[in-house]
Amino acid sequence: MSSIDLKPIIGKDDEASSLQRVLEEAPGYSMRIMGHPPGPAEAQSTFTILPPNMGYEDKFVFGIYLSGRMIGCVDLIRGYPDRKTAMLGLLLLSEKFQGKGYGRLAYQKVEEIVSNWAGIGKIRIGIVGTNDHILTFWKKMGFVDAGVRKPYSYDKLKSETFVFEKIISSKKSRCTMRVNLTKALVEEKFATKKLTVEDAAFIGKLMEQAYRGTIDDDGETLDQFIAEARATLSGKYGRFVSDASFWIEDNGKAISATLVTLWKDEPLLAFSITDPDYQRKGFASFLIRKTMKAMADLGYSYLDLGVTLGNPAKFLYEKLGFEVLSKVTSSMTDEEFLRAFEDCTISKNQWKHKDHLRMAWLYLKAEQNFESALQKIRIGIQRLNLSHGNDHGYHETVTQVFAIYILDTILNSDPKETFDDFSTANPWLYDGINPFRKRHYSDALWKSEEARHGFVSADILELPNPRKKL
Repeated sequence: MSSIDLKPIIGKDDEASSLQRVLEEAPGYSMRIMGHPPGPAEAQSTFTILPPNMGYEDKFVFGIYLSGRMIGCVDLIRGYPDRKTAMLGLLLLSEKFQGKGYGRLAYQKVEEIVSNWAGIGKIRIGIVGTNDHILTFWKKMGFVDAGVRKPYSYDKLKSETFVFEKIISSKKSRCTMRVNLTKALVEEKFATKKLTVEDAAFIGKLMEQAYRGTIDDDGETLDQFIAEARATLSGKYGRFVSDASFWIEDNGKAISATLVTLWKDEPLLAFSITDPDYQRKGFASFLIRKTMKAMADLGYSYLDLGVTLGNPAKFLYEKLGFEVLSKVTSSMTDEEFLRAFEDCTISKNQWKHKDHLRMAWLYLKAEQNFESALQKIRIGIQRLNLSHGNDHGYHETVTQVFAIYILDTILNSDPKETFDDFSTANPWLYDGINPFRKRHYSDALWKSEEARHGFVSADILELPNPRKKL
């Protein structure tokens, strides 16, 4: 796949005509959100439309270019709806370029731009219900449901807008994972070869196939991937361990591989890569198990790897016994704990009820606004759940009920209270959700989809309202 460029456009005649062409080459989008094909002035509207109380100094329109030709566009507002948020109003490709990975590459460039804006820590998007087939794409990009629904209308078209958000940082977040090794036998399900320096071209081509269009795709060319493979096999990340590095070949090409080095004398699975056409067929898990057995036979007791947060391969590593290397949450300072929570480096095994309470208590204690704290709690839980492979466990009403009770407790406590003080003084909060549920909600309402996906008011006993005390 060729790389793309994101270039700012300001409405010059050639830019406007190219943008108009792109919009007309994506009629399905216009039909879904406006109810009719794009009109002759769509490009002009894209350049001029602004949210309330915003100026053009914070509006940025970009063309997405492939080989010098505009194939898509981006509309981005800095500092909306608040000064810490960027609103991505539009990311659109001509229909013939959709479904080919260019959207992912374009979004990665958008995030890179936003991450360099001072004070911006979040990107927000709005998805119209009639265009909800794109939800899967945005979830893969790391966006989570913010729990906000707004009515939407355009001419005769009526729907609603779903608000999704993503917390961003100035660089990709990665975590280190480790597995303790045993000499367990591995069934030889596939024929393998040991990797050597001479195999660099095969591995470089496999890297291109495996990384293209993923969260780890930084737009490298095939030559760059081959150079990276050759450098790794030659010691870039420590001494290459050929006896524990393997690849599988099919029809004259590499389809899956593991590559182990000794990074600062620590055993590292530097690469585990599989051609997308051969994924979910057992090749990767087989090779990793074979590599683990080989390292155990060489006398090593553990094996580390690094993974970008948001890479679905993390779920496979967890199934194979790898765990995130991090301090136990109870030994973290409050700052370390929140950073680990926001970076999704708290492992599933460590994420307990007490950690939920601590996270919510810290946000509610620090924020001056309940809704602002709730938004951080909501988005953070969903992001961490997704990093653990759980995309359906979040419950909006549970989250809000706990937040309400925690805030009520904070407002009736000493302002200098620590979380340990809070825990000691409020042991009833550690009894789980059932006492709250039975006190305030009927079973039917509590178990409803409405309660899971949005907050519902209690139907037995009214909840406290600590917001009145703020």
